[in-house]
Amino acid sequence: MSASARRISFRRMDRRWKRSRRLLSSLSGCRRIGVLMSATADEDQQATVTAFLQVLQQLGWTDGCNVRIEFRWGEGNAERYRKIAAELVALAPDVIVALGTLAVGALQRTSRKRADRIRQW
Repeated sequence: MSASARRISFRRMDRRWKRSRRLLSSLSGCRRIGVLMSATADEDQQATVTAFLQVLQQLGWTDGCNVRIEFRWGEGNAERYRKIAAELVALAPDVIVALGTLAVGALQRTSRKRADRIRQW
């Protein structure tokens, strides 16, 4: 991924994450965010994770201090998506963030009653 594409991706992620800002800012204390990523934990995905953590920090949320973030990786495998989506839902996070259509679909099928807390990037 080129540097220009990364900047565009980070800007898009920043805008989309701010939509979920109201939900997080209405919460107090240590909160948990579940994140289902679409691919493997490769270098490009690590850049996305870094940008995500930076945006959270700008909003006053620091992993390990006032928020705990649970990352899961789908690795492009539909069965794995279903398994880790169920795992994330079982953790009962305050917010679930999904990266990619397959991730969102797996989370929505896993938990109809928590679907209002699933945010797609």
